[in-house]
Amino acid sequence: MKPRSLHTSDESSNNTDTNEDLSNAKKLFHANISNGIQALVFKQGYSRARAAHLILEQIRQFDAPPQEDQVFRVMHHLGLGIEAATQAIIVA
Repeated sequence: MKPRSLHTSDESSNNTDTNEDLSNAKKLFHANISNGIQALVFKQGYSRARAAHLILEQIRQFDAPPQEDQVFRVMHHLGLGIEAATQAIIVA
């Protein structure tokens, strides 16, 4: 006998919609960040690294910087350097 799903078709549909919304939000976020970096690089003459840093600072504007232990955990877990780990935490 085949196990029955605990989700109704409406719940499954809502989960799909939520997943699509999340996917679309991620795509929009990525596009906005990329466009912002491009604008700073080509219109203002910033280096790519400086442009990315400025945009990340705007994202983090009112949040405290990542804790040192968080940065080191991400560095170890993902095999990143300190800057890349810090950026990953800010974006997450």
